[in-house]
Amino acid sequence: MQKIQVITYNLNNNKMAYEDLLDYINTLTFDIVLISIQEYFYTINLPKNYPYVYYNRMYGIHALILSKMQLDVKFYVYCFGECYLGNKGCIISNINSSLIFISLHLKDGENNLALRNKQINYITHLILKIGGPVILAGDFNYRFTKQIFKYCKDFDELDAIKRQYGYLENEICFKFTYKYNENVLNNTRMPSYCDRILYKNIKLSNVTNYNIINQFINSDHKLVYMSFNEDINNLNIFNVKLTACKSSIVSCFLYDNLLCISFTFITLTLILYIFLWKK
Repeated sequence: MQKIQVITYNLNNNKMAYEDLLDYINTLTFDIVLISIQEYFYTINLPKNYPYVYYNRMYGIHALILSKMQLDVKFYVYCFGECYLGNKGCIISNINSSLIFISLHLKDGENNLALRNKQINYITHLILKIGGPVILAGDFNYRFTKQIFKYCKDFDELDAIKRQYGYLENEICFKFTYKYNENVLNNTRMPSYCDRILYKNIKLSNVTNYNIINQFINSDHKLVYMSFNEDINNLNIFNVKLTACKSSIVSCFLYDNLLCISFTFITLTLILYIFLWKK
């Protein structure tokens, strides 16, 4: 039986927030740690306290898997941005053909519920035939239909999706996860629980903790974590073929090489201009 922790943290592109995350990771002793990071565009320094590290990224979305034992990890990237470009999408990690971990960041904006539903529907249909455990962690960006002062599922936009697709989530007994100025809620935005961890095919009794790290103040989001126990070596093995979206592959290449492409384009334009001017 492995002790596993899942972490999601929207870093708001703040290097100090990533340092907070690293400090927290360095205290962990779990057998496996599954980490979803959103809105971080810098190159990350990988943690060094675990012998096996598996990592992939798409723009500001990162999937980081730390383990005390060697794993077989395959990554699949899907982009949801306009024209398949943008800072929204997901990374699906197939771990030992026994566990699916999805790091995601869905469409923002209080008026974009239909688009968020479309994106979560797309992700769900990718994994519908999987019989093993599935974990979704990230910035879902779901809001509440009215002003609330603590979590209430009756006004939670995400609750309908959970019921529709059979996703489970432990009881939320912690403070809002968004939006903060240091450690104070921003009065200009309706507070929400954007940052969540959902799962399927994991016994509720196996989940031992679901909470936030309140003392981290360098992002406008809170770090959310969930701990559970599972023997991933004895789970129902599934054999579902996932294929990375070709548009996502192209868009990731364009984004990762945007500076180089822009510089090349400007240089060629100047050369062409000088050539035509001399003529």
